[in-house]
Amino acid sequence: MSARLRPLFDGMPTPVECLAILTGLAEVTVFGLGAFANTIEYAKGYGLPSNTDDEKDQQTPKEKALVSAVAARNLQHGVLVLALACYARDRRALGLAFATGLVTSAADIITVRTYGVQDLIWGHVFGALNFAGLAAGLLYWQATDPWW
Repeated sequence: MSARLRPLFDGMPTPVECLAILTGLAEVTVFGLGAFANTIEYAKGYGLPSNTDDEKDQQTPKEKALVSAVAARNLQHGVLVLALACYARDRRALGLAFATGLVTSAADIITVRTYGVQDLIWGHVFGALNFAGLAAGLLYWQATDPWW
């Protein structure tokens, strides 16, 4: 039964490439454009704002600049992932892009641990594990492997 369906899926990307495309879409929409649209909520993931309760929902220009820089970084990485996954279809380059995302996530973990709220580290750890798994899957397994 599966032998008859195999030609149907020959043009489709492998599951790890599909997950890479979904991650790229999430980086563009949720972590890029979403951060630009709602900087106050996105900043809470980094332990910002550090304002008191009477100044609730207000950010300093420095905090807005920080969140905008992080959003631009995420948007750039998401567009890079989508270009490599959908246009170039180069697994090794896509794996290296996710490996660089692992470095960025590690820097986020260190930043939040040092300057932010300790409880928020786990979201960044999850992102780092996601990048590590995708990088390993794309760099180690080839599309011609029997159980990609």
